Amino acid sequence: MNPACLVLLLLTSANPVASDDCRCVPTALNETTHWGGNRGIVVQETKSYPSMRGVVLDQSGSEMNNILVEVFDHPEGLLLPYPRNKEAERKQRRIAACKTGEAGRFCFVGLPSGKYELRCSIQGGGWDVTHVYVRIAPGCRKDGKTELKVQMYLGD
Repeated sequence: MNPACLVLLLLTSANPVASDDCRCVPTALNETTHWGGNRGIVVQETKSYPSMRGVVLDQSGSEMNNILVEVFDHPEGLLLPYPRNKEAERKQRRIAACKTGEAGRFCFVGLPSGKYELRCSIQGGGWDVTHVYVRIAPGCRKDGKTELKVQMYLGD
């Protein structure tokens, strides 16, 4: 079994862009994470996926449209304690972004193998920002899952 398949998340190739086949909505270049809610939710994916595609759901399991989905390099800070996590965040660079389209869908094509942070946020309201630590490993289909499901929560 390929050891890369045992670790984290998904994707393929060279130029990271939102893909039209999942109905992502382009976002303005200056639109950045919408910090809301009371906390950040951090999820570490334990499986690899064949591509960076998925759906954003609310706490009841319903699809969420118009969610800003960003992809960052250098996700190591997600797994570090404070204040080391803040130091690691300074190394990050946003490499792709879109807003969820129809039925809460997002996908990105052209990302090379590696580790990423997938960050989901929404403007207005008290939704907590969700951070997902992901590894891209094209060709991995250990359990047959082909997409990531990201759950967002209303802040307390």
